[in-house]
Amino acid sequence: MSDGAITAPQPSWLAPLVSVTTQLGVPTVFAGVLLWFVLFKVGGALEEIEQHEIERTRIMLSMQETFVVAVQQQGEMSAKLYARLEQCKGVSP
Repeated sequence: MSDGAITAPQPSWLAPLVSVTTQLGVPTVFAGVLLWFVLFKVGGALEEIEQHEIERTRIMLSMQETFVVAVQQQGEMSAKLYARLEQCKGVSP
């Protein structure tokens, strides 16, 4: 500093950042930070999607079980109705 400018001491967290930026260059450091941010966000989004899919699967299984029971009941009722209709055919003159 031959021009007589006085510089303030750097905070401890800034020294490694300045060192990496000086060695790799601003575009590389910026790209690295962006990549880290995107990957972190994508990881969080994938976990959220996975949780939603698990919940959706539970709901679909519940709906499927309810539907199967309803179809079975309807089939039993139809069989009873068919049997009664056959009885009525046999009784009528």
